[in-house]
Amino acid sequence: MKIIIFIIIACTLFVAWSLCIVGASADEQLEMIYAKDLERKENSMDNTYAPTENKEQEKIKVESIDIVVTGGERKSEWIPIGERLPEAGEYILVSFANEGFSLPDIAVYEVDSYGNGVFYPADKTVPYSLIGVFVNAWMPLPEPYKEKTE
Repeated sequence: MKIIIFIIIACTLFVAWSLCIVGASADEQLEMIYAKDLERKENSMDNTYAPTENKEQEKIKVESIDIVVTGGERKSEWIPIGERLPEAGEYILVSFANEGFSLPDIAVYEVDSYGNGVFYPADKTVPYSLIGVFVNAWMPLPEPYKEKTE
């Protein structure tokens, strides 16, 4: 089913779907498309795919296909707290080490005057650690939705 949807979207968007590689970023895929197009032009080959001059449009097309193909297979963007902590005051998504807490939560990381960091729920009522809930990883929040104006 994914393959059929992928082919339909690829044809609809006029993207060289044969050049798209699962796991490659949209930028990497876009560069491959442009490199292949340049190679065709240099070798006077039939250019069955001519990318538009607007690279931003091409990037959107490639990202659309990447989303359909990879679906839920995309590598996690979770950052373990032992690896790196978020900036103080930054709202983030957090994961918990406690069993029974399977859903992530929106939180904020704060640092006191002594340099001690604490994770709070978004409403900043009480720290998670005060109620026995421990953060094990975090990730930045996605960008808010912005309606496209034409």
